[in-house]
Amino acid sequence: IYREHLANVYKALGIAAPSELSQSILWTEVRETYMPPTGPITPVVDGLIGSYFEWLGAGVYAVDQRDGAMHGTRALLKEVLYGSDGTSLYVRVDFAESSEQLEELEIQVHPQTGSEQLAVIRLRSGEAVMVCGSQVSAAFVHILEIGVAMSETVRGIRLSFWQDGLPIRSVPRAGSFSSTN
Repeated sequence: IYREHLANVYKALGIAAPSELSQSILWTEVRETYMPPTGPITPVVDGLIGSYFEWLGAGVYAVDQRDGAMHGTRALLKEVLYGSDGTSLYVRVDFAESSEQLEELEIQVHPQTGSEQLAVIRLRSGEAVMVCGSQVSAAFVHILEIGVAMSETVRGIRLSFWQDGLPIRSVPRAGSFSSTN
């Protein structure tokens, strides 16, 4: 609740809240499943659940849904799949909420270190709208798929989720989604 109040202060002042507000400062035990990628992937970034083989070899990140209910927070995510083909990093977000609940959800894409943004994506009318970002592509229909061009400075990414200017969640909790973890 403190982070939400602090984000509201930023909002009232007309200043963008820092991305760090989407990260919990409480270190309660969160049951996470974190399985690294087992092979390269090259999915089509179209927001559709295509072939089973499209994400075969991807890493899996999931948070136990009971944790969110216990602490009164939104479930938001079912799981996140991630991987790389060596030139791009791909992330698939499977949401636990309906498209209506996700309306105007903002997804900030951050490099593995630092707080700068590579892109801001907004879910609007059942689509992913790129607010800013040049080396990132995204699509949303049934799932959110994101492709990020890898570079010397971008070897992994973190995602933070915001709605109405307020932080909801940041994933992964520690580290980043990369082709090596």
